[in-house]
Amino acid sequence: ALKVAKIDATMMAANHGEEGGGNDRASIDLPEFSSLTAPLPTVLQRTFLFAHSVNFLGVAGTRMGITSKLVLAGLTSHQLAGLGKHMLDARRPTGEGPLTKEQQAEGLLPYHPVLKLDGKSFPSYNLTLCRVRGLTTAHSFLESTSLVFAYGVDIFFTRVTASGTFDLLSSDFNRIFLTGTVTLVVVILAVTHRWSRQKKLDILWS
Repeated sequence: ALKVAKIDATMMAANHGEEGGGNDRASIDLPEFSSLTAPLPTVLQRTFLFAHSVNFLGVAGTRMGITSKLVLAGLTSHQLAGLGKHMLDARRPTGEGPLTKEQQAEGLLPYHPVLKLDGKSFPSYNLTLCRVRGLTTAHSFLESTSLVFAYGVDIFFTRVTASGTFDLLSSDFNRIFLTGTVTLVVVILAVTHRWSRQKKLDILWS
């Protein structure tokens, strides 16, 4: 749940186990689960301060819902900002101690009340989007990529990848080597298949 009032947002999440992202493995690993005897979930709440004024909010999703959601915010500074789920996670641990291995594996960040945005958090880059009133999102054929269209006096279209381009080949990928390897495998399969058929025929004639 996301509640926005002026420039602060409160995130809430229901979690089994201890506060800070821990899981109650004892109840999950039982062969039989009953809601009557299971421990009550822990409700976690974190409040974040946003240093920018927000005109509207939107969420970018994907076709299968595997990629993390990306919250898009239209700012009064005529920009479009993107907030990843890891920034708005109510399970972000408090305290000065180091993160546990489970918390690091889940991508949790230490809690900080102020949401700080860097240059990579703006899908609009350094462009000025004049009086944008809203946005619409759509999934693409790639699970990692969502399409975003913002409209107003200016219109803006871009692609966002909340979890990175995990289903795309990098620009420096050796495609020639891949093509050669696949071709070699196909040739070897064809030769071995022909050799196997010839051997079976020789056995039948002998």
